[in-house]
Amino acid sequence: MEKLTDAIKEELGANHIMLSYNWASSKQLTEKVYSSLKQYGLPLWMDTAGGVHGSVSGSMAEAVENASIIIPFMTEKYQESKACNQEIEYANDLGVEIVPIKAQKTTAKKKKVPTATLR
Repeated sequence: MEKLTDAIKEELGANHIMLSYNWASSKQLTEKVYSSLKQYGLPLWMDTAGGVHGSVSGSMAEAVENASIIIPFMTEKYQESKACNQEIEYANDLGVEIVPIKAQKTTAKKKKVPTATLR
């Protein structure tokens, strides 16, 4: 695992992996993933892990600008969030790699699966 971690760090350079999520729908899952990845010494950015300084929107923009990869934790609430969609659109504009994670279970009654604006 150490070789893989070193290869990821080399690929990222001075940038980080940004974890993007909706507080109301996937905060706990995102925190678990953050903790697991942090154990490997990967450079991560998460708002609740000290990533926000000063204005929230300015911090989020800076996080996107300094990310090599953004991992959005996709839920319906994520899709409906103006702020979350702005992050993804800005990342697309900058050419940041986006690796979405489906963070919501779907039931037989509720077949809508998060699709977001990942273009």
